[in-house]
Amino acid sequence: MIATILLSAAVANAALTVHLKSSAVNGDGSESAPFGTFVEAQAAVRAAVADASLPPGKVVVIVHDGTYRVNKAVEFNKADSGTAAHPVIWRAENKGKVRITGGIPVPKLSSLADSDPNWKRIQKRVRGNILVANLKATGISDYGEVKTQGLGGPYMELVYGDKPQTLARWPNDGYAEIADAESSTEQNPEKRKFYPRGFKYSGDRPSYWVDEPEACMNGFFFYWWAAHRVAVGSIDPDTKTILQKGGGDDRSKRPNAGSIWGYKKGQPWYGYNILRELDAPGEYYIDRRIGRLYFWPPKGNLKAGAELTMSEGVFAFDGVENVSLSGFVFENCRGVAFAARGCKNVEVTACALRNVGGWAAEMKGCQDCRMAGCDIAWCNEGGVAMTGGDPKILAHGNVVVENCHIHHFGRMQLTYCGGVDATGCGLAVRHNTIHDGPHLGIILRNISRECEVSWNELHSLCLESGEMGAFYAGRDWTLCGIRVEANWFHDIYNLRPQPNRAVMIDDGAAGLTVVSNWFTRVSEGVSLSGIGNVVENNVFMDCGVAITGWSCWKKPGDLTDPRMVYQDMLDRFAAIPVHEEPWKSRYPYLGLIDDAIKNNTVRDPATRTAIRKNIWLNATYAPVLHFSGKIWDGLYSPVAWLEENNSEAGQPEPDGFATMPPLYKIGVQNTPDRATWPVLHSVTIKGNSLEPCYWWLK
Repeated sequence: MIATILLSAAVANAALTVHLKSSAVNGDGSESAPFGTFVEAQAAVRAAVADASLPPGKVVVIVHDGTYRVNKAVEFNKADSGTAAHPVIWRAENKGKVRITGGIPVPKLSSLADSDPNWKRIQKRVRGNILVANLKATGISDYGEVKTQGLGGPYMELVYGDKPQTLARWPNDGYAEIADAESSTEQNPEKRKFYPRGFKYSGDRPSYWVDEPEACMNGFFFYWWAAHRVAVGSIDPDTKTILQKGGGDDRSKRPNAGSIWGYKKGQPWYGYNILRELDAPGEYYIDRRIGRLYFWPPKGNLKAGAELTMSEGVFAFDGVENVSLSGFVFENCRGVAFAARGCKNVEVTACALRNVGGWAAEMKGCQDCRMAGCDIAWCNEGGVAMTGGDPKILAHGNVVVENCHIHHFGRMQLTYCGGVDATGCGLAVRHNTIHDGPHLGIILRNISRECEVSWNELHSLCLESGEMGAFYAGRDWTLCGIRVEANWFHDIYNLRPQPNRAVMIDDGAAGLTVVSNWFTRVSEGVSLSGIGNVVENNVFMDCGVAITGWSCWKKPGDLTDPRMVYQDMLDRFAAIPVHEEPWKSRYPYLGLIDDAIKNNTVRDPATRTAIRKNIWLNATYAPVLHFSGKIWDGLYSPVAWLEENNSEAGQPEPDGFATMPPLYKIGVQNTPDRATWPVLHSVTIKGNSLEPCYWWLK
């Protein structure tokens, strides 16, 4: 009913209404004779907006229910823009009923025959379950190269029953462990010795992959916070050694060929894109040499539709202004489903973006743009990546991601592909529900300033990684004016021997305010440095530890000590005129840091991190912990930390403690621009440990 009202309102206020229907032929764009292609509808919109005689009002394109297949992204450029007098609206006739897909139906699937060229490569016990489609015989020849870290491009995948299927892998669940990695005199970028080319495995399973032409690996090969996809170069069954493809001993080539950091004994990994490992329902393999698909359909889903991803994207906006999209399903593509570059006043609402080979959506270099009410799921990389504004002059971009349900992302790129990735100034991430990701949920990149992260629910994150936070920002003293406010972080556990947090302000980052958030069942609530941050008016319930603090810089010279400060932090800091306006008035702590550096003195206590008016209940360890180690002298210091007016539940409430945001108002809300309602989700638990694991003290 709401959708009908909105559609009627759009038409009633329209200066022109154009109709588009996938089955139409030779139409004129009227309701009785719709256009049949996007190209026709775009031409009509361009002509209407350019027509000086057109009365003020919206130009509306109603896309009728149906499936629209694209073999490349539908491109919109500046000529497709609306104006203030004539904003352009592309709207689905009914929300969720217009599928714009970059996929094509899978050709006829037949039972595996003993005459098949790959009969012997498929395990005997599963041959009766495997179905085969001869893609080459039906004219399908573009399969792409299976993408690894820095290698290859977008590649074909199989979607079945509206979910991406699994490239044949081993082990089917979880990971194997690196049995050993040889020592080396070479050092990785953190000056640690590592073996750059490969590792030894245990057992015999990988020994059977020697004739697999495109075998790949994925895993946390050196660090728990850095995963890579790696192409297998060679396998030696006699020594049980796997070497990555390319790289050699030349570090300059390695980032484009394999694991940047190298390999270390005991780290987890799995192999994929391996026909010999097609041994479970939901797995598939495409032999690109002969053009054949091999598939074991999931149980109980035999009638589900199957598609192969073909198009790299679905919609691509370049320099578009004053255009909105609403109610569509963008799906089944090899790269980014919706991409906006340099756009202004563009809005995407009530859409579903799913089954994508890259990010679901990108809004890069945009101004006053918004993605709202969307359902985003099943992404090989992340949910929404956005940039906007100018952090150098604190000019706001007003790019917003709100009221979106984002889940099951980072399927293949296991780290640093979150639900939302933001870089810039004046960006907002609010009222989203984000869950089921292997690593972080929201990341604000370096030099992001005056951004808002508020009213979001984040849970079931960091499911594969360690040493990470559901919200993450790091390695920058100039993250000025960032507020993490009124969010609910819950059910974030430790799986690895390095701790996961709800909020991780990493590597000495400063300038963030964490206020009025709920923290429930997380290993660590907030991890942060002792400079320029505020943690205030939060509630921590059933957490391993509420707040952990480190990186104090409390002695003269600490702020430039290379053991304690990364050079890129100093470079970013030096790029700001901290003693000039507006920096001087808005962020005086930056000038005080500059004074301490130039005068080689202890920094002013006014630069310290403030922890105040917080309440905790059932903390496993001391509510606030400060660490000391070989490098950081991080025990409590009045130069680094201001702790006051905090209390345990049951004790008198801190003076001035503000009313906490109601939980029912956090996360997605039932608004007219939601793609679906209700939004259902449940907690996923891996590890189930709230024990803080302070590995650096061992």
